[in-house]
Amino acid sequence: MEARIRFAILAAAALVAAAGVRAQQSERVEWKVVDGGSSGKVSKPQYRVKQEKESTVVTIFAGRKPTAGFSVVVTGADRVQGVCTIRYRVDAPEPRAMVAQVVTYPAVTVRVAAACQEVRVDPPLPRGITE
Repeated sequence: MEARIRFAILAAAALVAAAGVRAQQSERVEWKVVDGGSSGKVSKPQYRVKQEKESTVVTIFAGRKPTAGFSVVVTGADRVQGVCTIRYRVDAPEPRAMVAQVVTYPAVTVRVAAACQEVRVDPPLPRGITE
């Protein structure tokens, strides 16, 4: 009898959890790179947000890098209940690649075609100055 009650409780908890997940389904958000490469000398990894009337502009800085060949690539964006998440990665040059021996500050700026109440990046970074 006790096993049946335990099973019923676990099944009910699973149904409640599944309903909560469905209620918070993410929607894809359109985005466009408006500036790639370097956006100023920002030495620590961070992101900055600028809210505009009908869009949100997000710049992701990879920080100071020892050579050329690094880049920030946005891989997607979605929104859940007004919170936009920008997914990105930082690409590095191949281990034995011939690259310029110069300090670089790779960054990317994207325009998200949605009003975002809050913006996050994934993987997480500290938020810099907001414009």
